[in-house]
Amino acid sequence: MEQNSVLKEEKVKKVKKVLKIVGDVLFGLLMIFVLFIAITNIRAKSSNNIPNIFNQGYLTVLSDSMDGDKPDSFKVGDLIFVRMVNEEEAKKLKVGDIITYRSTKYTDKEGNAMVISHRIEKVEEKSGTIYITTKGDNPNSDFALDGGREVLRSDNVIAVYQGKWAGAGNVFAWFSSGAGFFIIVVVPCILFLIFEIINFVKVYMEYKQEKAGALQGGANAAIAPQDDMQNKIRMRKEAFADLVKEGTLTQEQADKALQEYISGLMVSEVKPEENKPEENKEESSEDKTETK
Repeated sequence: MEQNSVLKEEKVKKVKKVLKIVGDVLFGLLMIFVLFIAITNIRAKSSNNIPNIFNQGYLTVLSDSMDGDKPDSFKVGDLIFVRMVNEEEAKKLKVGDIITYRSTKYTDKEGNAMVISHRIEKVEEKSGTIYITTKGDNPNSDFALDGGREVLRSDNVIAVYQGKWAGAGNVFAWFSSGAGFFIIVVVPCILFLIFEIINFVKVYMEYKQEKAGALQGGANAAIAPQDDMQNKIRMRKEAFADLVKEGTLTQEQADKALQEYISGLMVSEVKPEENKPEENKEESSEDKTETK
């Protein structure tokens, strides 16, 4: 019965350990994603509003101007991946490339030049300056009302298209919004922090209770079997190791606490035996009396 109880306790402990590892991994992935969103959005402020890291950026498609029948056409709500280019690289672009550029023709509600991604229709050089003509793939979009073409200098090019993730743009746009960031990032972080604080307090209180119980029990406990004592020491050592991993205790504190626990066990085993010499003396005295 006692053995089954020990096995059950060991199983529960292993399950808790696995769950903790899974939770830590998920939290780590969340932190990586948060860091990615934060870095790319910071970079966007200095890169023409294109979130990017290591010159690799992404954009959410907001219009249907590139909704066509070509393999690299894309639709509203898609997420497109772009590579940031400098002025020299912009001069080497060719017909058919899809580029992201600062428009000289269209502005947003605040009067700033819109950032548009369209296909290159023509490239020509005039007086040492490269001029690029762009056009969207969709002839029925709002950008096509006046032919859909736009002529710009190569130094207006920001990035070149690399690929797309269909439908993912809306998700990333929501993540980048204030509400999305708060719900997906801030709330889980707060909940995780609360959970860790509660768990820390719980583990610390259990540790204090077990330590007090071990010291008290060490003074009054009866002699325990050797294998049982070794098992207790092993389990306590594993518990202290977990506390060290969690940061609840330092290695030095854990070692000290373990030594105190072992000392308590040793005291509980030695004290009852201290009476044996007196018993032996009494027996020896009785033997001498009988001999006389």
